[in-house]
Amino acid sequence: MNLRQDIELLQRPRRTLAERLLDLRALLAAMLVLLALWALSAFLLSHTITRQQSHLLQVQSELAMRQSELAQLQIQLDPMRLAAARQARRQTLQQSLIAYQSLAPYRAGYTLRLQRLANLPMPGLWLTRIELEHGSRGPILLEGKVLGSEHLSPYVQALHQAALIADDALRQLQIHQDEEAPTSSFLLSDQRSTHP
Repeated sequence: MNLRQDIELLQRPRRTLAERLLDLRALLAAMLVLLALWALSAFLLSHTITRQQSHLLQVQSELAMRQSELAQLQIQLDPMRLAAARQARRQTLQQSLIAYQSLAPYRAGYTLRLQRLANLPMPGLWLTRIELEHGSRGPILLEGKVLGSEHLSPYVQALHQAALIADDALRQLQIHQDEEAPTSSFLLSDQRSTHP
């Protein structure tokens, strides 16, 4: 064999145009597959990044909210602020107690007068309105119904005996006969009363 023949043996056989096109198609198909895989992986990566960013924003928002709550709690639990609030509450309660104690004589006066009034015998008579002013020493006005005028005189005497009206303090006693009912209306007030 000669050298030329040896070289020809080592060379590849010449390929036809169809074989070359077939190789190009295979290469193009492989490139298209790689391109599709790259696009799919890029889409998945983008989707994952978007989800992670959304989750990160949510976590940051929750963290900001928790930090705000923590700051508010720190303000509320500040010892100096708590002490000042406690002191203000104590002062308010002391003022309320002083006001309550200053009203005690008036409350007792009303209570005592109403108890005396409730303990009076009232046969044939009932009260529809009671007005008391200024505790135990203020004016009194009584309005009500009576079955007959004979029931009113013992009631006025009982008022005097219970010290609800002084003997000389009776200012007004009005009796009005109800035409349609078997009762009479009455109005009784002492001289200290501002009512007509």
